[in-house]
Amino acid sequence: MQKPKRVELTVRAKAEKEAAEMQAAAIVELAEATRKRVWRKQKHNVR
Repeated sequence: MQKPKRVELTVRAKAEKEAAEMQAAAIVELAEATRKRVWRKQKHNVR
């Protein structure tokens, strides 16, 4: 009875890791987009 529980935990851990990686990638993407947007606004205001 121990093996199915161990497999279930492993599958869940892998899914959580994948979700965390996707979340981190989305945060980085959002940060880069925000940085570019702010840079464009600053560049536009200088002119």
